[in-house]
Amino acid sequence: MGSEVLLKIQECFPDLNIHWLLTGKGRMIRHALSYTSDEEPIVEVVQVLQEQIVLLQKSLADKNELIDLLKKKRPLKRSALAI
Repeated sequence: MGSEVLLKIQECFPDLNIHWLLTGKGRMIRHALSYTSDEEPIVEVVQVLQEQIVLLQKSLADKNELIDLLKKKRPLKRSALAI
């Protein structure tokens, strides 16, 4: 799910816990916050984006591990590399 989609979801459903949406952990509905300045919603968006970065890093690490396992299982021939 892209960050633009997450921002739109958060805009339409401000009580929805985005962390729950991404991970399934925690409560679906978060406590409504009363903002005292215009900068506080930005902090929340940054937190959501940081959580998404962590999930993407984990996904990348899993894919790299899978690639390594596949390379060990079936190594490339030298002739295939010299194209």
